[in-house]
Parts: sequence; C-alpha cells; structure tokens
Amino acid sequence: MEPFKNFFCESYKKQLTAFIPKHLLSSPSGQYFSRPSPFKEEIPFRNRVKEIAKNLFLVHNQSFRSFYQHTLPLLQDAKRSSEKINGFFWDPFCMVVQLYGLDDYSESFELMEILTQLFTAEFAVRPFIEKDPDQAFSKLLEYTKSDNEHLRRWASEGTRPRLPWGSNLTPVINNPNLTRPILENLKNDSSKYVQKSVANHLNDFSWTNPGFFYQIIEAWNRNSPPENTQWIIKHALRSEIKKGNAKALKLVGISSFPNRVDLKLPKKIYLGDSLEIICILHSKQHQTADYIADLELELPGKKQSRKKVFKGWSGKLQGNEKVVLKKVLPIKDNSVRKYYPGKYWVKILLNGEVCAQETFDVE
Repeated sequence: MEPFKNFFCESYKKQLTAFIPKHLLSSPSGQYFSRPSPFKEEIPFRNRVKEIAKNLFLVHNQSFRSFYQHTLPLLQDAKRSSEKINGFFWDPFCMVVQLYGLDDYSESFELMEILTQLFTAEFAVRPFIEKDPDQAFSKLLEYTKSDNEHLRRWASEGTRPRLPWGSNLTPVINNPNLTRPILENLKNDSSKYVQKSVANHLNDFSWTNPGFFYQIIEAWNRNSPPENTQWIIKHALRSEIKKGNAKALKLVGISSFPNRVDLKLPKKIYLGDSLEIICILHSKQHQTADYIADLELELPGKKQSRKKVFKGWSGKLQGNEKVVLKKVLPIKDNSVRKYYPGKYWVKILLNGEVCAQETFDVE
C-alpha cells in the first residue's frame, strides 16, 4: 500500500491551483504552484502539509485577510457541491488557519466551521484554545447545540486533552472542568460519530486526570442512564478495563468469581512467526458470570522489558461451564512495536486479576 503522505504530491499541487485566483498564481509568490517541486521521499506527512500551507499563505501576499476573502466562497461552494473531494485535500487550508489565523479570531472560526464539515478542524482549533481558552470554549460550546453532527463532534474532538497526532492541551489538563460543559451537552448525543468522540475525550482523561475521569463516569452512571450515555461510558472505560482496574470493571457489571484458567502455548517460536494461545476457562460456581479475559504480553526490549495488553475475549460463562478460547498474536515487527529474541511472558487477566501465566522463547 502506498504511503498516505504521497497524497500530497505534484498532482495534488496541480489540483490545488484550481482553487487559487489566477492573478495570484501569476504573481512572483505564485511560482511555487507553477514550477515542479516534487517532495523528497523522506519528507513526512505533516511537513508536506506545512510546506503547502506556507505557500498558500505566501501566494495570498502573506495576508490572512486576503486568504480569508478568497477561501471563504470556495469553501462555501465546496460545501454545497454534490462532488465529493477527498477530505485531506483541505488539510493545508486548516494548517493556514492554525499557523497564521490566530490574530483573526472571527474569520478563522468562520473558516474552521466549514472546514470541519469538509474534513476536520480538530487540530487547527487547538492553538486558539492555548491562546485564549475562555474565548475558544465559549464559541465551541455553542456548536454542541448545532443540528450538524460534524460541528458537535468538533466541539468534543478539538478539545480532547491528548489528541492523536496533535499536541496535548495544557489548559485542559491543568483544568479539566474547562471541557465539562461540552461533555455534559453531548453525553446523550444520538450520533455515533459524536458518541465516539466524547468517549475518546473521556478516555484521554483516564490517563491525564483519572480522578476527574471517574467523577464524571460515576455521575453519568447513576440512575440508569440512557442507552447513548451507557455506550459512551463503556467505550470510555476501555483503557481502564484493559488495565484490570477493579473500579472500572465494577462500573460495567464485572466482578471476580471462583474459576480456574489453563493456559497453553508453544515453548519456542521464531521471530516472524505467530503465537497461538489457548485459554481454557472453567467456572467453579453455579451462577452465570460475565467475564473479560485479556492478554498481557511482557516482551524483552533493547534496554528493558515492556508490557502490552491485548484485547482478548468477553462473554457470559454459565455455571460450572468450561470454554476454550483461542487467539493468535503475530510476533513480528510493525509500525509501533519491535520484537527481539529472548524470553516472553503471557498472562491472562480475568476480570482484572492475573489468573494464569506461561513463558515462551523467541529465537
């Protein structure tokens, strides 16, 4: 599969020229868009976006007002058009707002409001929050009442404490109550798109502000919350459940029960092979029990060992029932993890408790 960064290449630049007024393209600062300038292979995705954004700003005479005046009608037309454009086409436009629009608050939010419906402005809005949290949150709170799910989702996603690919929001981490009004307005949203964002927002707090996280979760979980809120709570708790946190498990109705767990795996495999894990779960009580069984893999590192919890199995175990559970883990390098020869540990976390463990060697 071709790296996604290659979306921003010479053909993209040619497509982009259709959205720039001709008199600007013919100016000296417009030469970037007329001369070949293929990106070197080693230039990463975000750097390509920044380079295009920088030249978009230059071609508008380094005037954000000029960029706003020419871009707003183009975005409005694109929003009305039935022709669908790949959302990432608009990423450099978001980057212009993010880098150069901080002193033009109203114009920037007008552009971001449309951009987030064509793509997403969740990254672009974060510098505005860092600069003036009160002003930014006042505006974003208004979007939680919008009929448009993209705008409601933006209010949550753009204010997440730890947005993937984005910087941490220091004002929110220092004062998590800043986003609480937004979360409260969206806790029973009917859109799954919005629900996922709210759940991810809360999951961020489980890492940065766990006390605040449980304060919200427990408050929302009282008095039989609506189905939409229940879904958000369960999804928000996923990291805490994988950690085996007893409080999180109790909130989703999971508790320990008498059991026996047998774990079977090969004693030795080779780098690049897949590890087949067989977990035999025995209930030692008469009542039916809910279970969540995850896998913790402790693996050697270059300097020290590391741990990774993999999602395993969940379900209901009837009284005195035995179930055989199987899972295959590839032991080969990927984009986020490198594997080394050595001794590995596999542990079964059943409802938050280590119930079985075995070792295997990798050569």
